[in-house]
Amino acid sequence: MIQELDDLHTRIILTSAFGLKNVADLNLQYIENGETKMRPLGNVLRDLFLYIAFRGMRKEVAFIPYLVFLYYTKKDKECLQNVRTCREFCRKLVIERKQQMKEPGYVKHSQGDLLSTLIEDEEGFAENNEVLIDECITFFLAGSQTVKATSANIIQHITQKDEVRAKLF
Repeated sequence: MIQELDDLHTRIILTSAFGLKNVADLNLQYIENGETKMRPLGNVLRDLFLYIAFRGMRKEVAFIPYLVFLYYTKKDKECLQNVRTCREFCRKLVIERKQQMKEPGYVKHSQGDLLSTLIEDEEGFAENNEVLIDECITFFLAGSQTVKATSANIIQHITQKDEVRAKLF
């Protein structure tokens, strides 16, 4: 059940962030232990974020903090390649969306996703594709972690507290 909810939340947040319609079918190349596999976009984004976030907790970084800026292990190098693959996919999305928005008959504010909204903001983000990518990925990561924690809390309360379950039903 947790996995199903996680998949559902991932699809909703990716649709909200990037305006992607068939996110369940969307896979990216992902290198892991020397093997290239196809993995869902949401899982790739989450795994890369967690890996990068926890790199700073390595023992050697405690002694030589500068090491956090160097990607020197095999796993680090795979991570960098996966980041490049992910960002290139996002870059293509941004370019495609910008081209769609230039087509005759496009109605401003019709998409309703974060990426389109940021592109339409001519004073802020529209000219810088890398910032657009950063904002959408940040939105996805923040949203997925928040929703995941909230779902886990709801399930815990429903299963462990009779009064909460009764109110819900």
